[in-house]
Amino acid sequence: MYWPYLRNRMNEVFAIKELAPGIASTGLVVPIFQLIAIDTDFINRAKGIAKLGQRFCLLVNAYQAVSIGSAEALIERIDADYPGIVLPGIEIKADTPAVEVVNFTAKYSARRCVIVHRDGWIGGNIHAHLAGFSVAPVHIYMASALPGAPAPILSAGKVILTDGFVRQLTNGAYPARSYFNNYATSYSGAGYNGFGDFGPVGDFYRVGGGQASHVALHLTQFIQEGLVCNHFVSSGTPITSHIHVKYDDALKQLRAYALPSISGFSTRGVADYHQPHSYPGLGMPKRWSIKHHTELMVDFLVAQKVVPFI
Repeated sequence: MYWPYLRNRMNEVFAIKELAPGIASTGLVVPIFQLIAIDTDFINRAKGIAKLGQRFCLLVNAYQAVSIGSAEALIERIDADYPGIVLPGIEIKADTPAVEVVNFTAKYSARRCVIVHRDGWIGGNIHAHLAGFSVAPVHIYMASALPGAPAPILSAGKVILTDGFVRQLTNGAYPARSYFNNYATSYSGAGYNGFGDFGPVGDFYRVGGGQASHVALHLTQFIQEGLVCNHFVSSGTPITSHIHVKYDDALKQLRAYALPSISGFSTRGVADYHQPHSYPGLGMPKRWSIKHHTELMVDFLVAQKVVPFI
Protein backbone atom coordinates (compact mmCIF):
# COMPACT_ATOMS: atom_id res chain seq x y z
CA MET A 1 0.00 0.00 0.00
CA TYR A 2 1.01 3.60 -0.60
CA TRP A 3 0.74 6.22 2.18
CA PRO A 4 1.58 9.72 0.84
CA TYR A 5 2.20 12.33 3.52
CA LEU A 6 0.68 15.67 2.46
CA ARG A 7 -0.21 19.02 3.98
CA ASN A 8 -3.86 20.02 3.73
CA ARG A 9 -3.10 22.93 1.45
CA MET A 10 -5.56 23.51 -1.37
CA ASN A 11 -3.66 21.93 -4.25
CA GLU A 12 -2.50 18.90 -2.28
CA VAL A 13 -6.07 18.21 -1.17
CA PHE A 14 -7.47 18.74 -4.66
CA ALA A 15 -4.87 16.35 -6.07
CA ILE A 16 -6.41 13.56 -3.99
CA LYS A 17 -9.99 14.70 -4.58
CA GLU A 18 -9.53 14.70 -8.35
CA LEU A 19 -7.91 11.25 -8.28
CA ALA A 20 -10.36 9.68 -5.84
CA PRO A 21 -12.91 8.49 -8.43
CA GLY A 22 -10.20 6.36 -10.02
CA ILE A 23 -8.15 5.19 -7.05
CA ALA A 24 -10.55 4.79 -4.13
CA SER A 25 -11.83 1.41 -5.29
CA THR A 26 -8.32 -0.07 -5.29
CA GLY A 27 -7.93 0.51 -1.53
CA LEU A 28 -4.20 0.85 -2.15
CA VAL A 29 -3.74 4.52 -1.21
CA VAL A 30 -4.33 6.17 2.16
CA PRO A 31 -3.17 9.81 2.13
CA ILE A 32 -1.98 11.26 5.43
CA PHE A 33 -2.85 14.92 5.91
CA GLN A 34 -0.94 17.18 8.25
CA LEU A 35 -3.43 19.88 9.22
CA ILE A 36 -1.90 23.29 8.55
CA ALA A 37 -5.24 25.04 8.99
CA ILE A 38 -8.89 24.08 9.29
CA ASP A 39 -11.47 26.21 7.51
CA THR A 40 -14.79 25.73 5.75
CA ASP A 41 -13.13 25.16 2.40
CA PHE A 42 -11.01 22.31 3.69
CA ILE A 43 -13.93 20.74 5.56
CA ASN A 44 -15.94 20.70 2.34
CA ARG A 45 -13.03 19.28 0.35
CA ALA A 46 -12.38 16.60 2.94
CA LYS A 47 -16.04 15.61 2.91
CA GLY A 48 -15.90 15.54 -0.88
CA ILE A 49 -13.03 13.05 -0.72
CA ALA A 50 -14.88 10.97 1.86
CA LYS A 51 -18.05 10.98 -0.26
CA LEU A 52 -16.06 9.34 -3.05
CA GLY A 53 -15.05 6.53 -0.70
CA GLN A 54 -11.39 7.48 -0.53
CA ARG A 55 -9.91 6.72 2.89
CA PHE A 56 -7.48 9.19 4.42
CA CYS A 57 -5.73 9.91 7.70
CA LEU A 58 -5.91 13.18 9.63
CA LEU A 59 -3.08 13.85 12.08
CA VAL A 60 -4.41 15.48 15.23
CA ASN A 61 -1.17 16.88 16.62
CA ALA A 62 1.35 17.41 13.81
CA TYR A 63 1.16 21.21 13.50
CA GLN A 64 1.01 23.55 16.48
CA ALA A 65 -1.19 26.13 14.75
CA VAL A 66 -4.07 23.62 14.76
CA SER A 67 -5.26 22.48 18.18
CA ILE A 68 -5.84 18.82 18.91
CA GLY A 69 -9.42 19.64 19.88
CA SER A 70 -10.09 21.26 16.50
CA ALA A 71 -8.65 18.27 14.68
CA GLU A 72 -10.73 15.84 16.74
CA ALA A 73 -13.87 17.89 16.09
CA LEU A 74 -13.16 17.76 12.36
CA ILE A 75 -12.88 13.97 12.46
CA GLU A 76 -16.23 13.82 14.27
CA ARG A 77 -17.88 16.02 11.62
CA ILE A 78 -16.68 13.80 8.78
CA ASP A 79 -17.56 10.64 10.73
CA ALA A 80 -21.14 11.86 11.10
CA ASP A 81 -21.67 11.76 7.33
CA TYR A 82 -19.09 9.20 6.21
CA PRO A 83 -18.26 6.78 9.03
CA GLY A 84 -15.15 4.68 8.70
CA ILE A 85 -13.46 6.77 6.02
CA VAL A 86 -11.14 8.82 8.24
CA LEU A 87 -8.30 7.16 10.12
CA PRO A 88 -7.33 9.31 13.12
CA GLY A 89 -3.57 9.73 13.34
CA ILE A 90 -0.99 10.95 15.81
CA GLU A 91 2.58 11.95 15.06
CA ILE A 92 5.10 10.97 17.71
CA LYS A 93 8.42 12.76 18.09
CA ALA A 94 11.07 12.69 20.79
CA ASP A 95 9.40 15.67 22.50
CA THR A 96 5.78 14.52 22.17
CA PRO A 97 4.11 14.78 25.60
CA ALA A 98 3.02 11.41 26.93
CA VAL A 99 -0.39 12.87 27.77
CA GLU A 100 -1.08 13.38 24.06
CA VAL A 101 -0.52 9.68 23.42
CA VAL A 102 -2.57 8.68 26.47
CA ASN A 103 -5.52 10.85 25.41
CA PHE A 104 -5.33 9.74 21.79
CA THR A 105 -5.27 6.07 22.75
CA ALA A 106 -8.19 6.50 25.12
CA LYS A 107 -10.30 8.33 22.56
CA TYR A 108 -9.62 6.13 19.54
CA SER A 109 -8.70 2.74 20.99
CA ALA A 110 -11.67 1.01 19.36
CA ARG A 111 -11.07 2.17 15.79
CA ARG A 112 -8.33 1.88 13.21
CA CYS A 113 -5.69 4.55 13.76
CA VAL A 114 -2.34 5.58 12.34
CA ILE A 115 0.80 6.16 14.42
CA VAL A 116 3.50 8.17 12.62
CA HIS A 117 6.90 7.67 14.28
CA ARG A 118 8.93 10.71 13.27
CA ASP A 119 11.88 9.91 15.51
CA GLY A 120 13.57 6.66 16.47
CA TRP A 121 13.29 5.42 20.04
CA ILE A 122 10.28 7.16 21.57
CA GLY A 123 10.81 6.14 25.17
CA GLY A 124 9.42 3.29 27.20
CA ASN A 125 6.51 5.19 28.76
CA ILE A 126 5.05 6.43 25.49
CA HIS A 127 5.65 3.08 23.84
CA ALA A 128 3.78 1.36 26.65
CA HIS A 129 0.78 3.66 26.18
CA LEU A 130 0.44 2.41 22.60
CA ALA A 131 -0.59 -0.96 24.00
CA GLY A 132 -4.00 0.47 24.88
CA PHE A 133 -5.58 -0.05 21.45
CA SER A 134 -8.19 -2.77 21.06
CA VAL A 135 -8.03 -2.38 17.27
CA ALA A 136 -4.51 -2.73 15.90
CA PRO A 137 -3.17 0.58 14.50
CA VAL A 138 -0.98 1.07 11.44
CA HIS A 139 2.57 2.10 12.40
CA ILE A 140 4.47 4.37 10.02
CA TYR A 141 8.20 4.76 10.54
CA MET A 142 10.28 7.59 9.14
CA ALA A 143 13.21 5.94 7.38
CA SER A 144 15.67 8.53 8.69
CA ALA A 145 14.73 7.48 12.24
CA LEU A 146 15.67 3.84 11.69
CA PRO A 147 17.10 1.79 13.24
CA GLY A 148 16.01 2.43 16.79
CA ALA A 149 12.24 2.51 16.45
CA PRO A 150 10.84 -0.25 18.66
CA ALA A 151 8.72 -3.01 17.25
CA PRO A 152 5.08 -2.05 17.84
CA ILE A 153 3.20 -3.94 20.51
CA LEU A 154 0.04 -4.18 18.42
CA SER A 155 0.18 -3.58 14.70
CA ALA A 156 -2.11 -3.96 11.69
CA GLY A 157 0.89 -3.30 9.48
CA LYS A 158 4.18 -1.40 9.22
CA VAL A 159 4.90 1.32 6.67
CA ILE A 160 8.25 2.91 5.85
CA LEU A 161 8.12 6.64 5.15
CA THR A 162 10.91 8.51 3.40
CA ASP A 163 11.49 11.84 1.71
CA GLY A 164 12.58 10.73 -1.75
CA PHE A 165 12.52 14.24 -3.21
CA VAL A 166 16.04 15.70 -3.37
CA ARG A 167 15.20 19.34 -2.76
CA GLN A 168 17.58 22.08 -3.90
CA LEU A 169 18.00 25.50 -2.30
CA THR A 170 17.03 27.24 -5.54
CA ASN A 171 15.00 26.08 -8.52
CA GLY A 172 17.89 26.79 -10.84
CA ALA A 173 20.05 24.22 -9.03
CA TYR A 174 17.96 21.18 -9.97
CA PRO A 175 19.71 18.70 -12.26
CA ALA A 176 17.79 17.17 -15.14
CA ARG A 177 17.17 14.06 -13.04
CA SER A 178 17.68 12.78 -9.50
CA TYR A 179 16.91 9.48 -7.83
CA PHE A 180 13.67 9.28 -5.85
CA ASN A 181 14.07 6.53 -3.28
CA ASN A 182 10.73 5.82 -1.64
CA TYR A 183 11.08 2.05 -1.14
CA ALA A 184 8.34 1.34 -3.68
CA THR A 185 10.29 -1.59 -5.07
CA SER A 186 11.90 -2.77 -1.83
CA TYR A 187 9.51 -2.19 1.10
CA SER A 188 8.25 -5.77 1.16
CA GLY A 189 11.71 -7.27 1.18
CA ALA A 190 12.63 -4.93 4.05
CA GLY A 191 9.81 -6.32 6.17
CA TYR A 192 7.16 -3.62 5.64
CA ASN A 193 3.57 -3.82 4.47
CA GLY A 194 3.62 -0.49 2.68
CA PHE A 195 5.61 2.61 1.85
CA GLY A 196 5.08 6.33 1.91
CA ASP A 197 6.72 9.56 0.79
CA PHE A 198 6.15 13.30 0.60
CA GLY A 199 5.59 13.26 -3.14
CA PRO A 200 7.37 15.52 -5.61
CA VAL A 201 7.13 18.34 -3.06
CA GLY A 202 9.25 16.91 -0.28
CA ASP A 203 9.04 17.19 3.48
CA PHE A 204 9.12 20.95 3.41
CA TYR A 205 6.59 23.61 4.34
CA ARG A 206 6.78 27.36 4.61
CA VAL A 207 4.29 30.19 4.38
CA GLY A 208 4.80 32.36 1.33
CA GLY A 209 8.02 32.79 -0.60
CA GLY A 210 9.96 35.23 -2.74
CA GLN A 211 10.22 35.70 -6.48
CA ALA A 212 11.49 32.55 -8.19
CA SER A 213 14.67 32.98 -10.25
CA HIS A 214 13.66 29.87 -12.20
CA VAL A 215 10.58 27.70 -12.54
CA ALA A 216 11.10 23.98 -11.92
CA LEU A 217 8.48 21.34 -12.74
CA HIS A 218 8.88 17.80 -11.40
CA LEU A 219 7.67 14.42 -12.68
CA THR A 220 8.59 11.02 -11.28
CA GLN A 221 9.29 8.05 -13.54
CA PHE A 222 10.31 4.42 -13.27
CA ILE A 223 13.40 3.65 -15.33
CA GLN A 224 15.55 0.51 -15.42
CA GLU A 225 17.68 1.73 -12.51
CA GLY A 226 14.69 2.54 -10.31
CA LEU A 227 12.42 5.47 -9.52
CA VAL A 228 13.67 8.92 -10.51
CA CYS A 229 12.37 12.47 -10.51
CA ASN A 230 12.78 14.46 -13.70
CA HIS A 231 13.25 18.20 -13.23
CA PHE A 232 12.28 20.61 -15.99
CA VAL A 233 13.93 23.94 -15.20
CA SER A 234 13.50 27.19 -17.07
CA SER A 235 16.93 27.81 -18.52
CA GLY A 236 16.40 29.67 -21.75
CA THR A 237 15.00 32.79 -20.12
CA PRO A 238 16.71 35.60 -18.20
CA ILE A 239 16.33 35.50 -14.42
CA THR A 240 14.60 38.88 -14.65
CA SER A 241 11.93 37.55 -17.02
CA HIS A 242 8.31 37.49 -15.92
CA ILE A 243 7.28 34.33 -14.10
CA HIS A 244 4.91 33.23 -16.87
CA VAL A 245 7.77 33.32 -19.40
CA LYS A 246 9.84 31.06 -17.14
CA TYR A 247 6.87 28.75 -16.67
CA ASP A 248 6.31 28.46 -20.41
CA ASP A 249 9.97 27.53 -20.87
CA ALA A 250 9.83 24.78 -18.25
CA LEU A 251 6.46 23.54 -19.53
CA LYS A 252 7.77 23.26 -23.08
CA GLN A 253 10.56 20.98 -21.84
CA LEU A 254 8.15 18.83 -19.83
CA ARG A 255 5.73 18.43 -22.75
CA ALA A 256 8.53 17.42 -25.09
CA TYR A 257 9.75 14.70 -22.71
CA ALA A 258 6.65 13.42 -20.93
CA LEU A 259 4.50 12.35 -23.83
CA PRO A 260 1.21 10.74 -22.71
CA SER A 261 1.82 7.93 -25.18
CA ILE A 262 4.94 6.84 -23.27
CA SER A 263 4.49 4.18 -20.60
CA GLY A 264 4.38 5.78 -17.17
CA PHE A 265 3.18 9.15 -18.42
CA SER A 266 -0.40 8.20 -19.30
CA THR A 267 -1.63 9.71 -16.05
CA ARG A 268 -4.17 12.39 -15.34
CA GLY A 269 -1.47 14.60 -13.89
CA VAL A 270 0.54 14.54 -17.11
CA ALA A 271 -2.67 15.05 -19.09
CA ASP A 272 -3.28 18.21 -17.06
CA TYR A 273 0.13 19.55 -18.08
CA HIS A 274 -0.69 18.89 -21.74
CA GLN A 275 -4.05 20.65 -21.65
CA PRO A 276 -3.91 24.12 -23.24
CA HIS A 277 -3.63 26.69 -20.45
CA SER A 278 -2.11 29.99 -19.51
CA TYR A 279 0.18 30.42 -16.50
CA PRO A 280 -1.87 28.99 -13.59
CA GLY A 281 0.38 30.04 -10.71
CA LEU A 282 2.92 27.75 -9.10
CA GLY A 283 0.45 25.85 -6.93
CA MET A 284 -1.36 24.17 -9.81
CA PRO A 285 1.74 22.43 -11.24
CA LYS A 286 2.36 20.97 -7.77
CA ARG A 287 -1.18 19.56 -7.87
CA TRP A 288 -0.58 17.99 -11.26
CA SER A 289 2.78 16.52 -10.23
CA ILE A 290 1.28 15.04 -7.06
CA LYS A 291 -1.55 13.55 -9.11
CA HIS A 292 0.92 12.00 -11.54
CA HIS A 293 3.12 10.60 -8.79
CA THR A 294 0.20 9.16 -6.83
CA GLU A 295 -1.28 7.50 -9.88
CA LEU A 296 2.15 6.17 -10.86
CA MET A 297 2.43 4.50 -7.44
CA VAL A 298 -1.08 3.04 -7.70
CA ASP A 299 -0.43 1.68 -11.18
CA PHE A 300 2.80 0.09 -9.93
CA LEU A 301 1.04 -1.61 -7.02
CA VAL A 302 -1.81 -2.81 -9.22
CA ALA A 303 0.67 -4.28 -11.67
CA GLN A 304 2.35 -6.08 -8.76
CA LYS A 305 -1.08 -7.45 -7.71
CA VAL A 306 -0.69 -5.99 -4.23
CA VAL A 307 -3.65 -6.50 -1.91
CA PRO A 308 -4.46 -3.83 0.75
CA PHE A 309 -3.48 -5.00 4.23
CA ILE A 310 -6.31 -3.00 5.84
